[in-house]
Amino acid sequence: MDSVLANSGYISTRRSRQQSLQQSYINQAVLREVINKHPMCILFQNDVRLRSGKLAQPVTADMGVLWLMQTYLTSLQSSGKNVHLVPVCINYERVFEVRNLAIEMVSGKVPRLSFMKLLNMLSSEKEGKLGRAFVNYGRVINLREYLKNISIPQINQQNIDDSALRISEKLYKEQQHMTAANLSHLVSCVLLQEQAKSVTVSSVLASCNKLFKFLKKRNVNSTMTLAATKDSIINIIKRLGFKLQKLAVQPKGKNDEMEVVLSAREDQKTLLSLSYYSNMLVMQFIMDCCICYILTPLFAQGKSIKVADLIEKVKIVYSVLRYEFIEKLKQRPVEISV
Repeated sequence: MDSVLANSGYISTRRSRQQSLQQSYINQAVLREVINKHPMCILFQNDVRLRSGKLAQPVTADMGVLWLMQTYLTSLQSSGKNVHLVPVCINYERVFEVRNLAIEMVSGKVPRLSFMKLLNMLSSEKEGKLGRAFVNYGRVINLREYLKNISIPQINQQNIDDSALRISEKLYKEQQHMTAANLSHLVSCVLLQEQAKSVTVSSVLASCNKLFKFLKKRNVNSTMTLAATKDSIINIIKRLGFKLQKLAVQPKGKNDEMEVVLSAREDQKTLLSLSYYSNMLVMQFIMDCCICYILTPLFAQGKSIKVADLIEKVKIVYSVLRYEFIEKLKQRPVEISV
């Protein structure tokens, strides 16, 4: 695999904060040489998965971004050259390994998966069962202009760490906007919120379609390469660890209605999987959650609140979550219907 990547033009480097100072300097020098000879290149961010399924406020700069800023400082800025960053998000439906992360979290062991084994797993699946990989491109970041907008006209050794952190945060925000809501996210959300002991597949399908339409209205990036059908829903439900059984009393005119037995939610790995994929949708409704948190007890007591007071209370609640999510609070028209 290494030879294939090398022949394709990829340079593999170790990115770790525990690596030696010499290794870090070597990586910076390699990146500087690549950019000087090939103005268009691809730089991967650190591959660190957040176990909660959310995009948290970064507290340290991405190592790759820090090396890029070092390159900009040492060889580009003085010569008047600029850098344009194009965020790219490669994603897919994550159906065949939907439980891998939960298993890893429970056991503490990272499963080793060879390239050949991965190909065998993919080839054994029926066509159309896994969806397709897709690529989303974010808004281009003009590095020079962006630094000016955050009051950093020139990069130097005193502000380079802060500049790299701000750029990392900007890239994470773009990643959040580009990350699609997959079908597995919708299914997980529906199953996690269901209060009954079982739910029919038709009900899960209808709820997923409603969620998808709602996300579209909210302009949420809800690209799905798998159509929400009974077959695709059943495939995801089984892979999440749930059992399906034929409905004892069939609806009129049907004889093949299935129901999902939700007792599997008591299993730790299944619950982790549901929580992880559901949290991917929570990112889109942070403001809604803050508003509902404030209004629910007021409505229960039959009280009302002025919109101006509501906005101030939302700011207070949101300030508690400011380190949990990367999205900043934006003032925008609030529509409330009771």
